[in-house]
Parts: sequence; structure tokens; C-alpha cells
Amino acid sequence: MSGRDSKTSGCVCPTDCATLFAPDRVPPACPARREGEVMARAREEYRREASVARTNWEAFARLVGHGGAGRSRLEHVMEFSRSMGWKRIGMAGCARYLPLMHAAERVLAEFGFASACFSCKVGGNKFPDIDIEKDSDWTLCNPLGQALLLNEWGADLNVAFGLCMGHDLIFQHYSDAPVTTLVVKEKISDDDPTATLRRMDAGEYACAPFLVDEEDAPAGAETTGRRS
Repeated sequence: MSGRDSKTSGCVCPTDCATLFAPDRVPPACPARREGEVMARAREEYRREASVARTNWEAFARLVGHGGAGRSRLEHVMEFSRSMGWKRIGMAGCARYLPLMHAAERVLAEFGFASACFSCKVGGNKFPDIDIEKDSDWTLCNPLGQALLLNEWGADLNVAFGLCMGHDLIFQHYSDAPVTTLVVKEKISDDDPTATLRRMDAGEYACAPFLVDEEDAPAGAETTGRRS
């Protein structure tokens, strides 16, 4: 089923999810009601032996009830990795987060994990190096290079530290290992996009994105998870 054929446009509950807190009052437009076939497919995949969904949920289930809500995201990364049997944790980040990545390396080593980190500027590419015309001498970010280096290193899991929007997608696409995020870069909020979104919703921040003209945007660009 394609999105255009979907019976729902998304969740409609304004705050708490009714399926969690008031299942007897689930609204008629709830995706759980309107997309029962989709929910059934998801449950079937969770039940399928050795599926990614099942393997990950089995690992998560081993952690439930051990106070995870009181620990940090990096601790969650280590806990889930141990539960999955992962020992090698890669990190790819914006160059401005190198000190944080090295700090994470020291913590990971303390708990028996091997780690390696790569800065976005690795390789030192310029626009001519990637055959893109632009009047700029900017040293480019290299998320593809980061992914390939971590593939060569043999990461079991990769952790993103503030990769630019779009660069994170390149990194995820070419990474052999699954990718999670520790830091989301947003310079105007000291890396707290949730605070900015709340300000937008409250009318305290005027949202004014720079949107390229539609005719300048490519048609049919690859967006699937297939590597090429």
C-alpha cells in the first residue's frame, strides 16, 4: 500500500496516545483503527524469527524494568549494544563535536567497548573533487567517507554526532552498521531543537526556511534504502 492509498493522515490525539492511556476512547480516525492491516503486518514481522524487528525488540526487552529512564543516552547506547552482543561502536560527527566524541571514546573504553570516531572533514574534499559546480573554497563534509571508513573498521553500531541535515542521510544510507543519534545539531538553540519547536508552537520563533525554487529541485532523486 502506498501512502496515497492510506486511510489515515497520522495520529490525531493532541497529547497522550489514547491507545496507551484510554484504549476504550480511541478516536475513529486513529491509525490503529483505520490501518488494522498495517498493524497486523507489523505484529507479524515482530513475531518472525530472526527478523531485525524481533532481534532488536528481544534486546530491548532484556533492559525493560532496569531503570533506563534515569540514565543518559550514551548509557542507553552501551546497554542496548551489550544486549545485542555488539562490541565495536563507531562515531561520525561534525568536526565541532570532536571533543565530545573523544570524551565518549573514553567512557566506552571504561566499559569494555572498542570505538573509533571520524570527523566530517576527513578527506578535505572541495566542490571540484565531487564534480559539483559552486563558487566556494569551502572544505566539504564527507559523510560518505565517514561511513566507508567505519565500514572498514568493522563497526557493529554507528553513532551520529551532529551531522548536517542531508549529510546524516548519506551517512545512514552507506553505513553497513545500524545508526543511532546522540547529538542533533542546531546552532541557534545550543543543540536543543525540541526547545526551538516549542518556541515555534508558542509563536515565539518566526519560522522562515530558505526554500529553493521547485524548478531547481531534482525530480526522481534516489530516496530508498538501497545502496548504489
